[in-house]
Amino acid sequence: MLMGKILQLLGIQGTQSNVDQVLIALYTGLFIAVTAGLVVGIAVWLVQSRYERRRLRQQHARDVAILKEKIRSALDNPHETDIASIRTLPQPARTIAEVISESSLDQLKEKSRKKQKLFDLLKAFQQARSKFALTAIQLQQPVRAYIRQFCQQSNLPISEDAKYESFYLGRILQFQNKAIMVWTGITPDNLPGLEKLLEFIFADKGVVRLGLTYVEARGDLEAALDKIRAEFGYKTLQVPDSLFRSMPEATYLTNSALK
Repeated sequence: MLMGKILQLLGIQGTQSNVDQVLIALYTGLFIAVTAGLVVGIAVWLVQSRYERRRLRQQHARDVAILKEKIRSALDNPHETDIASIRTLPQPARTIAEVISESSLDQLKEKSRKKQKLFDLLKAFQQARSKFALTAIQLQQPVRAYIRQFCQQSNLPISEDAKYESFYLGRILQFQNKAIMVWTGITPDNLPGLEKLLEFIFADKGVVRLGLTYVEARGDLEAALDKIRAEFGYKTLQVPDSLFRSMPEATYLTNSALK
C-alpha cells in the first residue's frame, strides 16, 4: 500500500494498524480544519454584514437629513411670485422639485418607517407638479400663438411676446394690474393693448377651459406645497379673497404691501 510505503520511508512500520491511525488522524485534522474555516468565515461574514447594515443605516439617515435640510432651506427663502412664463413653477416649488428629483423617494420611504407622512407629502407634491407641467404645456401653446398673432397685427416685435404672456398669466391668476406691473416692468401705457389681447384670447372658449384647468392644477400644486410647509412648521394663512384660498404668511404680507 502506498501509505505503508510512505510510513516506512519515515521510519515507521507500515502495519495496517499504523496506516489506519494515520488515515484517521489525517481525516480528523481535515474535518477540524474545514469546520474551523467555516466557523471563522461565518463569523467574519456576520461582522461584515452587521457593519454594512450599520453603514447603510447611517448613510440613509444622512440622506434623509440632507433632503430635509434642502427642503427647509428652500422654504426659508422668500416666496417669489414669478409670472415670467406659463410653464414656470412658482417658488419655492421649483427648488423643492429640483431637490426631490435628486433623491430616490421610494427607497428613502421604504427605510424610513418613522417618516412615512413626510414622504407621502413629497410624493403627492411630485404628482401635483407633473399635472401642473402637463396642463402648462397644453395652455401655453395656443396662448403663445394668439399672442404672436395679436402682436403681428399690432406691429409689435417678437420681444414683446413674453411681456404679454406674463400679463395674461397674472390676470388668470387674479393678480391686480398694479402687482403685475411691479413684477414684470409693464408700464401703464401698455395696459390698453394688453386688455385687448385678453379679449382676443378669452373669445376662444377652448383656451378658457384650458386656463381653468391650469389654474386648478396650479392650485393643487400650491395646496401640496402648503402641506409640506405645515409639516416643517411654517405658517400658512387662510386668505378667502385669494385664488388658492391660502398662502405663506410672508407672501401675504408682501402682496398686501403692493395693494
